[in-house]
Amino acid sequence: MILRDALGYFGITNNLANGARAENPYGKNALVRQALDLAIDRAALVKVVFNDMYTPTVQAVSASSPYADGNLKIPARDVAKAKALLQQAGVTLPVKIDLLTFNDPDILQASEVIQSMAAEAGFDVHIQAMEFASSLQASQRGEYQAYMIGWSGRVDIDGNTYAFLHSGQGNNVSHYANPAVDKLLDEGRATVDPAKRRALYDQMWPELRKDLPLTYLWTPRNIVGMSARLHGFRPVPDGMIRVQGLEMGK
Repeated sequence: MILRDALGYFGITNNLANGARAENPYGKNALVRQALDLAIDRAALVKVVFNDMYTPTVQAVSASSPYADGNLKIPARDVAKAKALLQQAGVTLPVKIDLLTFNDPDILQASEVIQSMAAEAGFDVHIQAMEFASSLQASQRGEYQAYMIGWSGRVDIDGNTYAFLHSGQGNNVSHYANPAVDKLLDEGRATVDPAKRRALYDQMWPELRKDLPLTYLWTPRNIVGMSARLHGFRPVPDGMIRVQGLEMGK
């Protein structure tokens, strides 16, 4: 078996300004979103649901990406601090959140783990499961508060960020708008110098960690099982199997 980082990510997309369903403490107060973030133990989540096959994260690219920020650490679960943030936000407990998800057994289980973890910090998470395409349409219409959804990923970081985080973009179903983030995303796609681009994206992550339009949870891995007789297999991040050069030994 071969495990290699994939290109995408999975997380919770948060409705900040997309219609009436954003008009609640979770959508309007970043402290409440930060509290939920701290209530989640990503390592435990990945261990329970995916048997440690996936990788906990707080950013949109895998650790093997040249644009991954190695200084961006995954926070330890801190229920006491989460409760303190909710108190600071002045919200009434429990904070009710509708978590939209789609009918996939693993994602439903992950949602249930988050539901249990969040309850200890003062949240009442209600899981709303529906067919995948219907959930996508609901998110576009703003008919959600929080949405468990992933992205298959692209080779370049721009494909994992711009359309989801830049104001006015089609996949920005949060309707997130931060001029500083917009500027960094624009500058990041305007240069081909890897060092300059990395520096720009490194400035973006702190803004996203503060605002949390998207609560990144894990990056998947491509898992390939094969015969010991197979030779010439080359793992590729997009997960597609290239048959050129493959042969079975005796």
